[in-house]
Amino acid sequence: MFVFRKILSAGMAMLFAFLFVNALVFWYERPVAWADTPNGASGAIRNPNALLIHGTEGYSISRIDSNGFTNPNYPLDDEYVLMMGASHSQGKEMASDMKCSAIVNDALTNGNEKLKALNIACDGHFIPSIINHFQSAVVNYPNAECITIEIGNTDCSIEELKKAIEQPEEIDVRNAKQIFAQLCALDKVKNHIKEYFPMFSMIKSHIETAQNQKSVGGGTPFARMSTSK
Repeated sequence: MFVFRKILSAGMAMLFAFLFVNALVFWYERPVAWADTPNGASGAIRNPNALLIHGTEGYSISRIDSNGFTNPNYPLDDEYVLMMGASHSQGKEMASDMKCSAIVNDALTNGNEKLKALNIACDGHFIPSIINHFQSAVVNYPNAECITIEIGNTDCSIEELKKAIEQPEEIDVRNAKQIFAQLCALDKVKNHIKEYFPMFSMIKSHIETAQNQKSVGGGTPFARMSTSK
């Protein structure tokens, strides 16, 4: 009985320590559940209305909008600028009012609560991916009067570009809530764990970073969406 109590006490102490550290991590680096959208406007979307927190390269607390992207949750204007790109366009490490799309939006609306610049950027959404999703983006957001594309890197092969040009036969026009509602039970559980236990995601990210650094001889890995979504 004494041994059982010791084991139970140690287990409770470890659980408390984990929950305490997890609570601290929650306000430092909190990923948001995501869903791949291979036939959608972008490579993936995030859980609508969730709280995304990043503190590794800057510090940002962003509320995901109803479309699954990092925009203010304002009503969309009749005409708007559609901004496509990767993490730089998304501005996930920056304060909400300092993101590129937020600055453009403020300039176009004079501070009114209207969304005139719609940011549909996501991690790892580089030129080949943008080309592949371009038609879907136009169909999903037909009232865009202007489209901006982030070109941070043009280092891609001819094969990647040829594959990117092949547009999907069927375009996914479901909204973010529909996409997340139709996920399988296992994916829903994984997403809940990702959002409410960011400690696991941080451990996983550090392990993957260490493995990548080892494989490239200590160089800095170019992380894609798998380590941050």
